Amino acid sequence: MRHELDWDKLYQDIMKFGAENLGLLHILDLTELFKLLFLSKTPEAFNRRLLDRWNIVYENNTPLVRVKFMDSK
Repeated sequence: MRHELDWDKLYQDIMKFGAENLGLLHILDLTELFKLLFLSKTPEAFNRRLLDRWNIVYENNTPLVRVKFMDSK
């Protein structure tokens, strides 16, 4: 992730987007996306992991996060 970006502004824009469109917008790099896809064996699991990630973003007030998911066998 690019640390030189204005992550506070991006967080505000993401929250505004979510409120206006009733959706969740994630900013993640290809490495994290690949891990999410690889560990999620079903679409439902992928959705759950994205919701978990969203909660971490919301609790930390920044989209600059890298979540380390565990394989749930």
